[in-house]
Amino acid sequence: MENLKKEVLLRLNILEPITLEVHDDSHKHSTHGAEGSNLRVLISSKLFEGKTYLDKHRLVYKVLQDLMPHRIHSLELKFL
Repeated sequence: MENLKKEVLLRLNILEPITLEVHDDSHKHSTHGAEGSNLRVLISSKLFEGKTYLDKHRLVYKVLQDLMPHRIHSLELKFL
């Protein structure tokens, strides 16, 4: 899992984050047997200024889309 967190951090750096945290919350979802990890990302970036909530989501998902749904099962985003 640490490798996935590192990969997500590296990829999201393209968005020039001011703040970036990636948390693995898979332990909270272990009973439903889904494939992949459950991640929570907290991020702020000047690139998000003037963007709608949906546009911010689209930017992040574009960077990580090939990791879903197999390596990342769910992705919770919080924009700071």
